[in-house]
Amino acid sequence: MNRSPVRILLGALTAMALMACGSTEEFVEADIASIPPGEECPAGGFRITLGDEEPIVVCNGADGIDGLDGASGADGDPGPAGPQGADGATGEDGLTPDVALEAVEPDADGPCGLAGGTRVTVTVDGDLVAEEVICDGAPGEDGAPGSEVLVASIDGEDPDSPCGDAGGVVITAGDDREYVCNGADGTTPGIVVTTVEPGDDCPFGGVEVTLGDEEPFTLCNGEDGAAGEDGDPGTSPEIIVTPLEAGDADCPAGGFRIAIEGQEAFAVCNGEDGEPGTAPAVLVNTVEPGDLCPSGGWLLTVDEDEFPLCNGEDGSDGTAPGISTAVIEPDPSGVCPAGGFAVSIDGQDPITLCNGEDGQDGQSPSVSLTPIEAGDEDCPSGGLLVGIDGQDPFPICNGEPGEPGEPGVSPAITVAPIAEGDDDCPGGGWLLTIDGTDYPVCNGVFVQPFPFTDCRITDVTPDVGAAGDPVVVFLSVEVDFSSEPPAPDVQVGWAPSGASVDDPSRTFEPTQFVTEPIGNTVLLQSNIVIEVSAVYDFIVRFAVGDDVRYCDTEGFFVGEVAPAPAELVVQPGPLSPEPDTVVTWDFGEEGEETFSATDGIEPNLSREVTLVEADFTGWVLGPFGTRSPNSNGWGFVGGSYWQAEFSTEEFYGITLFSVQRSSNTGPRDFVVQWSVDGTTFNDLVELSVANDFTTGVVDQVLLPLEANDQPSVTIRWTLNSDTAVSGNPLSINGTSRIGAIGVFGNPL
Repeated sequence: MNRSPVRILLGALTAMALMACGSTEEFVEADIASIPPGEECPAGGFRITLGDEEPIVVCNGADGIDGLDGASGADGDPGPAGPQGADGATGEDGLTPDVALEAVEPDADGPCGLAGGTRVTVTVDGDLVAEEVICDGAPGEDGAPGSEVLVASIDGEDPDSPCGDAGGVVITAGDDREYVCNGADGTTPGIVVTTVEPGDDCPFGGVEVTLGDEEPFTLCNGEDGAAGEDGDPGTSPEIIVTPLEAGDADCPAGGFRIAIEGQEAFAVCNGEDGEPGTAPAVLVNTVEPGDLCPSGGWLLTVDEDEFPLCNGEDGSDGTAPGISTAVIEPDPSGVCPAGGFAVSIDGQDPITLCNGEDGQDGQSPSVSLTPIEAGDEDCPSGGLLVGIDGQDPFPICNGEPGEPGEPGVSPAITVAPIAEGDDDCPGGGWLLTIDGTDYPVCNGVFVQPFPFTDCRITDVTPDVGAAGDPVVVFLSVEVDFSSEPPAPDVQVGWAPSGASVDDPSRTFEPTQFVTEPIGNTVLLQSNIVIEVSAVYDFIVRFAVGDDVRYCDTEGFFVGEVAPAPAELVVQPGPLSPEPDTVVTWDFGEEGEETFSATDGIEPNLSREVTLVEADFTGWVLGPFGTRSPNSNGWGFVGGSYWQAEFSTEEFYGITLFSVQRSSNTGPRDFVVQWSVDGTTFNDLVELSVANDFTTGVVDQVLLPLEANDQPSVTIRWTLNSDTAVSGNPLSINGTSRIGAIGVFGNPL
């Protein structure tokens, strides 16, 4: 059961009220009756009769001064932003020119004569702004009868032909031969519109329009129209504020719902309760009569501050009032939301003493105590002047000495220690027993606040030795401190990628800060022996007492799975800057072209590059002086591809190199894919190629760990869109060639 400091103090005061100067082994019958406020006792009191003695009247003192106000609660969260203002008026649309093309028929009297042509007309909003007639060329004269003419096509994209890569036709007439080569792709004439600032030509600005290679012409804006009439004055909206009780679905801690006329209502919620505070360590020790307390008393120690509670000087024998207490359980909607006590004295109406609600951790006040000598104007019998945190000090006066009374009866008081872990006093304390009634005085339980407000893994770096050696992992971690941190229990947890925090495969290794904090950054080091050829993720665990928290690359997280762990691919050993050749294809010299591998380990020398859902058209010059296979008929997105299959047995750290090129009308976008079973393919990298051998390069890209030490690995360069290099739709006649392929690795 928890007991508040109020109840403990009442118990202590009861003990002091029962204490007398002397001691006796005999007890007398005592009768106690209350005296209502009146002439005999203005504030009420008690009439005490001991045995056959004359009754003694003990009057209550005047009420004490009011206590200081408690600290204000924390502010609630800011309310939502106000509504967005209305959009401005839409401007007028600009003017778009209309361009019309009209055929000019052949006519001897017409503008183009018998050749004919095209009339180009440009209008804006119905007004003619430009007109031009473009005439066809006149027919040439008939030539003399010639010999038989033969026409044959020339395969394009062959630099050894008279037409080079462009292609064309060869025309043979008798002994005469002429080559007609295809021209470069033409460009579509465009329309260019530029803004004209206000000036002499256009007082209100406008635009300048250019059609292809024609001379530009100007379209000027008109003068702004007259301003419209003002709108009706606006009205202030009606605002309704409704309180929300604690437990509301929108505001668990209560708040307000605000409705603004014409808008959807919104809630402004109170903040949640703060973290539980920590209780101070309280000790109570007996003070023998002396300079500190002439009549003896008690020394109350709170943390490191001492408060003497001195017995008053002996007065008339009195009787202790009958005091009863009842626990008030916590009830958020009741009189005491955090619980408390109902105290009744001699059957009077009970006094409710409510516990304060939990708040943020506080600090002990600075208390000063100055003795007041007897004879002081405010305290004739002396007392203490109390100052709290710089506030105006207030006096606590000793009572005036009463008339000597009959010897009283000292209560039987015993004090016994309470060990830590007790149900009533988890932090231990003392059990004060007065005449058979127990009053536990509990020590506060200190809860170490968690000193780290944030944590982020910024880098994870392996130091890989020879195959099978331990892998030393270095983690760089940024940590934010809210206070000077204690020495926490810090561990690095590693597991195969995707494992939960408490997965049996996750191992937590103790680590240490290997550098002093520089700003908010520290370096963690952990020596971890991990199985090779796997992808691992890393998280960091901080433990301060029983408070355990985990962080990843984005900060502390709650849940079973880290949303952003630091990942690390661990190879069987170090990756050489000059790995061995597993297999290469350069497709041979001219006259010795081949789809078979041209270099590599023995099992790969018979492996071939294949083409699927596209047409092989021949051999052309490659990027490195050797040949390159050429193809067209590309059109099956996701199904047209170049493919190479090979073995990586006895090798790890596999990297891929390749070079591709397409014509301007050929495929631009590819995705490189990999598989170890020839059926399920995974994307490795996307790339775009151009009409050169320098753009579409896969440069030593590392394959996943699953590609290590495999009897068969398949790579595909798969069509990934129907867009050509020029940006236009892909043509069935557009070509693609693959110039070279290389696969490299490190021997196991």
